[in-house]
Amino acid sequence: MAKQEIFLKDYTVPEYLIETVDLTFEFKDNEKTSVKAEYKVKKNPESKAENTFILKADELELAEVRVNDNILTNKEYSFDGKVFKLENAPEEFTFQAITLIDPANNSHLMGVYRSNGMFCSQCESEGFRRITIHPDRPDVLSEFTTTIIADKKAYPMLLSNGNKVEEKDLEDGKHLVKWHDPHKKPCYLFAIVAGDLDYIADTFTTMSGKQVNLKVFTDKANIHKAGFAMNSLKLSMKWDEEAFGREYDLEDFMIVAVDAFNFGAMENKGLNIFNSSAVLSTPETSRDDQLEYIQAVVGHEYFHNWSGNRVTCRDWFQLSLKEGFTVFRDSEFSKDMTQGVRKRIDDVKVLKAFQFAEDSSPMSHPVQPQSYQEIDNFYTLTVYEKGCEVVRMYKTLLGEENFRKGSDLYFKTFDGKAATIQDFRWAMEQAGGVDLSQFHRWYIQEGTPTLKVDEHYNEETKTLTLSFKQVIKEGQEPFFIPVKYGLVDKNGNDINTGSDMLIVKDLDQSFEFYDLDEKPVLSVLREFSAPVKIDFNQTDEEIQFLAENDNDLYNRYEAIQRVFTKQIEQAIEDLRQGYEVAVFKDVMDVFTKTLTDESIDLAVLASYLRLPLKQTLEEIIQPVDPILMHKALEEVKNIIAYELHDLFVALLRKHYEPSKTYEFTGEEINRRAVALTCLDYVFTANQENATEIVQELFERANNMTHESAAFKLLLKSDNQVVRERSSKAFFNKWIDDNIVIDSWFTSVTASEKMCNAETFNQLQENEAFNIKQPNKVRAIVGGFTQNPNFHTAEGYKAIADLTIKMDEINPHMASALARKLMSYKKYDSKYADLMLENLKYINKHVKSAGVKEVLEKTLNS
Repeated sequence: MAKQEIFLKDYTVPEYLIETVDLTFEFKDNEKTSVKAEYKVKKNPESKAENTFILKADELELAEVRVNDNILTNKEYSFDGKVFKLENAPEEFTFQAITLIDPANNSHLMGVYRSNGMFCSQCESEGFRRITIHPDRPDVLSEFTTTIIADKKAYPMLLSNGNKVEEKDLEDGKHLVKWHDPHKKPCYLFAIVAGDLDYIADTFTTMSGKQVNLKVFTDKANIHKAGFAMNSLKLSMKWDEEAFGREYDLEDFMIVAVDAFNFGAMENKGLNIFNSSAVLSTPETSRDDQLEYIQAVVGHEYFHNWSGNRVTCRDWFQLSLKEGFTVFRDSEFSKDMTQGVRKRIDDVKVLKAFQFAEDSSPMSHPVQPQSYQEIDNFYTLTVYEKGCEVVRMYKTLLGEENFRKGSDLYFKTFDGKAATIQDFRWAMEQAGGVDLSQFHRWYIQEGTPTLKVDEHYNEETKTLTLSFKQVIKEGQEPFFIPVKYGLVDKNGNDINTGSDMLIVKDLDQSFEFYDLDEKPVLSVLREFSAPVKIDFNQTDEEIQFLAENDNDLYNRYEAIQRVFTKQIEQAIEDLRQGYEVAVFKDVMDVFTKTLTDESIDLAVLASYLRLPLKQTLEEIIQPVDPILMHKALEEVKNIIAYELHDLFVALLRKHYEPSKTYEFTGEEINRRAVALTCLDYVFTANQENATEIVQELFERANNMTHESAAFKLLLKSDNQVVRERSSKAFFNKWIDDNIVIDSWFTSVTASEKMCNAETFNQLQENEAFNIKQPNKVRAIVGGFTQNPNFHTAEGYKAIADLTIKMDEINPHMASALARKLMSYKKYDSKYADLMLENLKYINKHVKSAGVKEVLEKTLNS
């Protein structure tokens, strides 16, 4: 049965406020956990509703209820397992409840659950109601005190939010630890951990001179892998002070690594709980991109201390208020740490490949959804990544100085409050002295707008006219679009026009440029200044010119991708017609220029040399034939690799230093990326001793970046013995490392030559696979759905069967799996029909509301 749909327009303030929450947990092995909750409650003066105290619950037992210390009988309240109601409640009172929960059998991983022998929690978005009865809404902010009792030998570490205020031993080998968080917070930021953990410790001195105690907790076997996360935390704290003026506000900051976790991490106040994959790392076990991911996630969760915790969201319709803003903050942090301009390219790759696809899918929704059945279905790329782009546009429009003034005003005005997206806009308007009411449409209108660009150059008047037309959905109003641009002369120099940005706010809008002796080449949407699609019929010569000369490093990348995309499109058509694939001269010219131009920033060079992602192409070349597209990419890559083999070898030799001591710096990360990209082409060309070079790197690598790259190449070998030997060697070497084995699962399932639907199903029986660990499921599914063998009747059925199985274990993960078939309409009918058949099959067998919501929107679209 579908859950009731909730609408933003129906928001009302909470009837009651809870001033304080006092919790006591007693953890025991093989028994349910007792939770005692005591609230100081008062009527909300802003509420006009009747005096009914309403609390939420999910999969818990209600053992006792008291009001002002008087035990209530079940006739004095109503409780149906989901909603508790106390009619005619006092204006102010003390409320007490005792609940029983079953963490050991909580496979949903929401509320309190067991993971590798320890108790841990996840409360965002609606997990607190699985711990005790509570309003469980983000606009009810309370001061929390948490007491934890457990066996000291089995659970020596007892952790919760805030500052530790009491610790003592009890009888029968138990001990007690009490935590108090002086900052009011919503219950979704509550956290608790009890386990036999080790930790590393450090300190950080804030800009006001206060010392903060830092700890990163892991299981004892992995404590040697906690150092990078600790360093990332200290860098995050320093950066947030310098970039946003935000100082940490508690005595302690703790991170705990957990194997079984639905998300990347959670920003619980003072006690961040992380997916192990976002904490545990060394250069020997984590690739460069994984280390950069860990640094970004640690930063993201720390930055939430202000953009999410100190200022939280009023309701879940405001989710992007905290997530979009914080993704922007972690993106800027990552750029400043190691990634530079490469970060912009990588962010836009994700946006175009995955968020644009979401915008065109049946689950398309605005950055601020107007309704939902299951809020967990809206932790999406639209809310996070597109939300980040909207915040970035604020900065683009206001400039760096005014944007900082706006963020300062926002934090100052709404500190300790539950805010809205409109509150953030207000702060930006005040700082910039501008009216941004039209800009707000980015939050409430769904889909990706297309900006159609036309140009006309008048030789007589030496005038260039640029015309823009917004192509938007029926019923929508024009967006407010900042378009950064450049006019490039024949020598590759930007012409000074007095501005580098145009504001397109009408459906049709034109701009004129005067005194131009000759027609310049337009470089439009520089830095990807707005999340839009561009429809601009530039000539092939102009696109190639920009691919070789554009001074905006992002737009040069974009021009290169346009050249490559046209090539892939033609290759697909050649294959469809049964012709031999030929590579265009301009493609070879662009590759040659890129391989030989020593002035290109090393940060972007590897990106310039890579062909477009299949996911990006699928948004451009429709209907999608995934098998033809895969073959086209392979054919084009093979020809380029063979024809330009010597140039790839020359660049490889310049940057390939496999025996060099590993350094995690921007320069060395970029150097490895260039070298390994070239090695991929050299291996693809299959000339000379390429396999031997890759085999040697695989066996002797001193870091996972090199070892993993070599491993993936060996899985592409035409020699079955090489493939199977390499797979076995990698697996046996890393069998005891849970996170590296996830990489093995992904690499093997992504390999066309190693995995088909039958293999995919067999891998679920592998000794290292655990269906109850989301990371394992993500690993095999993430790999297999990039494999052309996924696009078969057996492949789709394999994903459908796993989705149904996951629905009983972890509905959140099942919902994510169902989305793998959701965009069926963009595929050629022979694939679309099979996808649709399996979506109906899933819908027939699943029961959870979250999966049903995704399926019903898809099947009814």
